Formats: sequence, C-alpha cells, structure tokens
Amino acid sequence: MTSRVLLKDAGADAIHRTGWPSDGLFQASDPGSLKELGGVATPAFRLSAQGALREAHPLDHVQAYDRLFQVFKPILQRDAERLTMIEEAVADPRKRTTVTRADWQPFHHLKRVVDNYERYWIGFDFQSGRTARLHDRGPTGFRFRVARSVQVDATIPVSSFERQELDIAALKAAMLGLPVRTALAGYGMATSSHFDRNEPPRSLLLPVARKYPAIDVCPSPLRAWFPNEDHDLGRSWICGINWLTLVGEPFLSVLGGAERLLKGLPRAIEADVSDRAVLFQLGERPITGQKDEDDALLPLYHALGRRLKPFGEGCPSVRWPREPVFGSGAAHSSLLWERRFYDGRWFEALRE
Repeated sequence: MTSRVLLKDAGADAIHRTGWPSDGLFQASDPGSLKELGGVATPAFRLSAQGALREAHPLDHVQAYDRLFQVFKPILQRDAERLTMIEEAVADPRKRTTVTRADWQPFHHLKRVVDNYERYWIGFDFQSGRTARLHDRGPTGFRFRVARSVQVDATIPVSSFERQELDIAALKAAMLGLPVRTALAGYGMATSSHFDRNEPPRSLLLPVARKYPAIDVCPSPLRAWFPNEDHDLGRSWICGINWLTLVGEPFLSVLGGAERLLKGLPRAIEADVSDRAVLFQLGERPITGQKDEDDALLPLYHALGRRLKPFGEGCPSVRWPREPVFGSGAAHSSLLWERRFYDGRWFEALRE
C-alpha cells in the first residue's frame, strides 16, 4: 500500500506540494552548461546511503539491495535514458544509450558476472537528463558504487514524489533492511558526476544550501571513507539528517543504542527499529528548511541532530573534515553545513 505524505492540518485527501524546484536557482540558460547549476544538477527526492566494504558488499546482499531497487524501478523504467554497468575496473565500462529488459535486475547481474569477490570499482548507474557531455543531470537516477565505501544514490523528480509514485512504506522497509551503516532520504539534489571529479561546479551548490538548508546537496562520494578507516569512527560518521534518517551499526551502539536515542525525542519524530538499525521519520513530510515555509518542522531536524552529534573532534570536524561539499575554497562553509543540525552554527551564520 502506498503511503501518502499529508499536511498535518489538512483534510485526509490533501497532499502537500512544494514549488521549490521552480526556483530560478535551478534554471540554466543553456541546459548543457557546466557553469550553471541547472546544467549539472536538478531538485529531487533523494536517497543516499553508505556502507563498509566488508559488511555491505552487494555480492553478499543481493536481495536486500534488490528490494530497494524495486521501489524505484517503476520510475526508472519510465525515465532512465542510459545505463553504465561497471563489471570490472576498466577505463571504459560497458555503456548503452538504451536500457534492455535484462538490465532490470542489476544486482543479480553483478552476482552472475563478477568473479572476484574482493573486487572494488564495480557497480551501475541508471541516468537521465543531459549535461554537456553526459546523460546524468537527473532528476531520475539510481547510482550504485563499490569504491572506497559502498555507495547508493537514488533520485526521482519531486513531482513524482508529490504524486505518490513512490511507495514510502516499501521504501522505509527496504532502507531498514539494507546492510549499510548510514542512509538518509528526503529532498535533495540529483548531481552529475561532474561534482565527483571536478571542484568548480561544487560552488554552485552553496546558494542552494543557504536558501534551502534542510535539503541534501552533498554528492554521495564526498561522504565516503577509506576501507582502512572502517574501525575509526572519529574519521567517519552518519551521512547526515534528513526526513528519513537511518542509523545503523556500529554508530547505533556507539550512540548508546536505540532506546537511548529514542528517549525524550519530540513525539512528531517516528522511529522503526530493527536488530541493527533505527530509521527515524521527521514529521509527516520532507522539508527544504526555507525560512517562513518550514519553521514548524525544522526543529525536529535540530532535535535529532543534537542526539546524533559526533563525539568530540569526530568527523566531520576541523580535525577530521570530509571532502568539502562546496569546494576547497569554501571548506569552512562546507563544515558548517555538514554540522548544521549538530550545533546550529550554519543557521546562526544565515541570520548574520
């Protein structure tokens, strides 16, 4: 059964709709431009997850990942324009401009064809939305990487989310069953791989993060950690806070377990608990954090953020920063943004 995202004070059939994707910040005079945000990124409903290689390798967890893929599959089948399938670490992975029937079980495909169980740099990328060079501007996409960490990034148009095309109950169940350490889902940006490989476009995300501070603008690879840092929780932490926020092991135990995390949280924060993770839902709908639009729900993000704050100088921090979201020239702003729900200094800076 498909869950509905309802306005709390509206009638039973009212669905909340938002106009933020039409903001001029996301437009581009040239749809293929690499110098305008609208040329390399689009607003989206987004899921992002990170797992450790030794715990979350897809060859060990085909069914769990496939369960998540099935939630997004109907929209991918409608919108996906191109597929990159990476079966081994080669310079020119298999690419197509069309997606065939056999491609709709990508995790089963990897299980069949990858013979080296320790192999890194495998995965796949369903893409849409042309940039100057690629079909990966979004908003629809499903990107899976086995790299420094196991990375999942799935996006759909905000309009598709508002039309209830995504089964939220199935999404939450799939998220809770993932073997990852951390995940989040809510409003965000579908970003081209130009953000992964090149710093200059990252600065284009900064005005968006200032106006819409709750949305997830961080490209997934920038949250990755190195495999030899798996046991050092000072150098890695959860992806962040969004409408749906998954905290898995070992972060869950380090933070005191599910019971401690849940005690005293606002009643509007719901939680589903498994034997290795907690999935929080912050209110009845996702928000962007825009001033005067989401003021009633934004405190829920701060409340959970204070509960999930990394200890001491733990990552992300001055001592252990992640790769800057907005580029090396804006490292301070990147850190403030990543910690915005932990200590609130990002919001203090916005008021100055």
